[in-house]
Amino acid sequence: MRTWPCLFLEFFQNSHENNAWVCNIGRWVDGNWVWDFKWYRRWFEWENPKVKCFLELLNGMHLQKNERNV
Repeated sequence: MRTWPCLFLEFFQNSHENNAWVCNIGRWVDGNWVWDFKWYRRWFEWENPKVKCFLELLNGMHLQKNERNV
């Protein structure tokens, strides 16, 4: 099984949170998890489709507050 950093290496290389836990890369807002990534640089135009795909994949995950989400 491949890990997230392996599948999306450029995102982890561009992230300030590349060694962080999920709980440190977002927050709960009205019962919903909201990602809050900090990037070293802005994404190039040609990278935007892959960024969109990555974020859609993450947003498709249904995290639950006060539960162990694996």
